Amino acid sequence: MKFELKDHKLEKTKNYLRRTPIIIVYQAPSLNLENWLEIEQRLSCYGLKYFRLYNTLVVNVLTKSIFKNMNVLINSSICLARFCDSTKTPQLFQKLINLNSSILFLGLRLNNKVYSKSELQTLSTIDYCANVKILNKSLKKLLKLPYLKINN
Repeated sequence: MKFELKDHKLEKTKNYLRRTPIIIVYQAPSLNLENWLEIEQRLSCYGLKYFRLYNTLVVNVLTKSIFKNMNVLINSSICLARFCDSTKTPQLFQKLINLNSSILFLGLRLNNKVYSKSELQTLSTIDYCANVKILNKSLKKLLKLPYLKINN
């Protein structure tokens, strides 16, 4: 068996995508060392571990997966970030979307679905149970609204 670095990186990326339940996808255009160091420090400050991929490898992985519609978004190297502690999701999710001006937020992979930035702008947290509770409260208020208008 011949060991090739390209095949190893491809398998490592596939395993990373398969085994990580929540992945935050950032686009990291040509950054110099000082800018990348600042981004690494911000990622570690929020408790994120990252995996940096280059353009050709990402395109090869995505064309053979269910995320092939994201190929259009790939123009430079990609940074895949995940939480160090998978049980804790941050309550300040909007800060992760606007992490730095030199790194662009592309999307979030959660439960084998990819969510874009526009879909996540209104969410305050990515915790499923908290979002269901908010939906339940809003439905209760909406159901009571016609009753209140009739009584007045």
